[in-house]
Amino acid sequence: MIEMVDKNAEILLDFVQNNVMQCRAGALEIGALPAEWQPLGEELNRLAAWMQEYERFAAGLSQGELATVSASRENRICWPLKELRSNLAHLTWQTRQVAKGDYGQRVDFLGEFADSFNTMVAQLREREEYLNLTTKRMAAKAEALEEVNSLLIHVMEHTRDWVVVQDAATEEVLFQNRPAEANASCGAPCTPGMVEKFNDGLLHLLPTLKTGEKPAVLKLCRKTLQVDSFSMDWRGHNAVVYIIADITRQRAEEKKMESYAYTDPLTGLNNRRFCMMKLEEMVRRGKDFTLCFADLDGLKFVNDVCGHREGDRYILAAAQALRQSFCSGELLCRVGGDEFVVLAEHCTEEVMHERMGQVSGLLQSNRTADGRPMGLSYGAVNSCCSQATNYEELLTLADQKMYMNKGQRKLYAQPEENIGT
Repeated sequence: MIEMVDKNAEILLDFVQNNVMQCRAGALEIGALPAEWQPLGEELNRLAAWMQEYERFAAGLSQGELATVSASRENRICWPLKELRSNLAHLTWQTRQVAKGDYGQRVDFLGEFADSFNTMVAQLREREEYLNLTTKRMAAKAEALEEVNSLLIHVMEHTRDWVVVQDAATEEVLFQNRPAEANASCGAPCTPGMVEKFNDGLLHLLPTLKTGEKPAVLKLCRKTLQVDSFSMDWRGHNAVVYIIADITRQRAEEKKMESYAYTDPLTGLNNRRFCMMKLEEMVRRGKDFTLCFADLDGLKFVNDVCGHREGDRYILAAAQALRQSFCSGELLCRVGGDEFVVLAEHCTEEVMHERMGQVSGLLQSNRTADGRPMGLSYGAVNSCCSQATNYEELLTLADQKMYMNKGQRKLYAQPEENIGT
């Protein structure tokens, strides 16, 4: 009897070890057991089947096979796995919803994983809101830039100035408001070569300018151009806008006005304003020069007796004599009604006296309307040889010498040559 019990126990133990400990599939032979042991054998077979089903279910879940794995309804061992599969299936659906933009999904199961999932979804929601806001801002900015560009193009197409937009990196011309022919014209018909030279020359010069600084002035093909420039985003390009104004005529007018401001209208010599400005500058810079102050003899007498037209002829004769006796490097100025100043660099007083002697000789060859000879008195002072500390003192010294010369000339003049003071 005892041997029979031991044999049955050995059969059951071997079955349990094969199915549980060594995972060997196989059914227990119920017929090999006594009748009273057979119910236990049947339950062990059921348990072995459930465990094999559990193993297959767990393996499938570990591979993510949520739709294909299953277990029998009565297998109580697999119930937790079924619940896990249900949760994973629902989590898969929620993940798909999140991927579609549904950030209201939350997980209230799976412990720490649920916390991580919910945090991830919240961050995705925040990032999408930020991206949406950024996209709206960029769209509004792009729309505004397009409006500005449209307005800018409209303005540029109707401005008199030439407008060129170049890519800052490649120098490609992105826009110009009119063809080069209209800009190259100098008031006369332009040949194709002139147009090409002007256009190419300008487009190569533009990138060399410093953007955003004060307007640059360029001289090209007999034209004077003023160029303003600034950087901007031009339809997706980092671009530089150049506004080019033709100021050739304006500069000519300015030069003419400057000439009027510094020129004596009667003689065409430099006037008193220009003379004083240059004299002060030469003294300040310590230049070596000789100043000669000259005064026409008896101009008032000529004006009173012969009239101002004759007086003007006297002044013009003196101006002509000065031009004939001095080179273009000396500054010849009329600083008063009957007063003239000569400024000559690197010239000694002796040389100045020789030149003024020529002026006096030329002037005396002319006669006034009443037959008297024209003449002038003068005084010369060298800037480096005098004690003057400023241009006013230098001018005073020359004026004093002029009056000394005038007195000497009156002393030695013949009565008929003396036409007044």
